Amino acid sequence: MNTYKALFHSNMDCNIIDLRNVKKDYKLILIPGHCLMDERSAETIGRYVENGGTVVMTAYSAKVNQYNQVFDTPMPGLLHDVFGIRANAFERTCSHVGDVNEGGLDKTDPGIRRESPGICFNGFDYQVNIDYYEILELNTAMCLAEFAGVAETCPAISVNKYGNGTAIYVAIPADEVIMPALLMFLCDKLGIERGMVTPKGVVARTLDKGTVIYINTLNQVCTLNLAGTARSLLTGMIYGNCITLDPYEVDIVETV
Repeated sequence: MNTYKALFHSNMDCNIIDLRNVKKDYKLILIPGHCLMDERSAETIGRYVENGGTVVMTAYSAKVNQYNQVFDTPMPGLLHDVFGIRANAFERTCSHVGDVNEGGLDKTDPGIRRESPGICFNGFDYQVNIDYYEILELNTAMCLAEFAGVAETCPAISVNKYGNGTAIYVAIPADEVIMPALLMFLCDKLGIERGMVTPKGVVARTLDKGTVIYINTLNQVCTLNLAGTARSLLTGMIYGNCITLDPYEVDIVETV
């Protein structure tokens, strides 16, 4: 869900695909927390990367096979060679996680944290709110980002060249901090057009050259900046350098 939120708030569209049958020529495939990995899906991922694609996989992925049995080979199962890593160990940042073993004895989270990891990526420091991260052993992969604030410095994001493509592994569950940063980084690398910049909760899509639809998904008024003067195709109103949307309001504007 956090990966989708990163795309949603970045105003970027995506398709939900069947990893066993990828029909389109995508530049980028995101695989967040895909715990069960069957042989057919793994073969598709490996072939996709080998042929020049870029894939991003996050922690909790490829832990069990199609029979729900934990892999007895290096993880991510069936794909450790594609990603060039071994992810068989993990750490907990909290002394106790309150939602473990739901339905058992009272396990109220005491809020005691052993570590408060950050991630150093692309020249910036990101503070992530996580209770779990994986220890990556790099084989053929290289370190793209490192953890900070942990007992031992280790890779937070790895990148591996496999065939003609690239396989990236994120050592934490998908979150709303690092995923948008990684997404924007990859958009620039792969030539994927970035989405429009809007206040969080306002969706924007280009319909035609110079025509944009704005949707306020919030229950509050939102104001966003425009590049210049624009006219509403729904009301005929002329906007200066900004547009104000009431709660849940939709407008289609064109530059004038």
